[in-house]
Amino acid sequence: MPSPNAVFTELVTTTFRKHRKDLKDKDWVTRNIIGAGTALSDIYQGAKQFVGAGDRSQIEANKVIQDEAPVGSLTGSVALAATPFGVVGKGVKGAAATGAIYGALQPVAGEQTLENVAKGKALNTLVGGAFAA
Repeated sequence: MPSPNAVFTELVTTTFRKHRKDLKDKDWVTRNIIGAGTALSDIYQGAKQFVGAGDRSQIEANKVIQDEAPVGSLTGSVALAATPFGVVGKGVKGAAATGAIYGALQPVAGEQTLENVAKGKALNTLVGGAFAA
């Protein structure tokens, strides 16, 4: 009998192949508008992971969309990260704080175990704060 993880992986892979094809069939503009929306969805999923409620399939779906619409995905992420700078200012401390918070709110892919999510969140926070400083 296959493990639950193997069954989940097969189901997700099949579903995402269909989503990838559906995205490829859309025009460039539409695809990238959809891609821009992944930034907000990622923050939402990342926040839900703090209470153990992250949706692995949605996180993986966002990755597929980001692969197919990198320009829109990047644009959405930049716009979302730029918003807090209006509040904290443009100094190094403000940039580091914004980067750390933004990093912490990024979803952790893979198994949604406490250990995996905690390690991923710590790394995201560290990298986000370091790159911003």
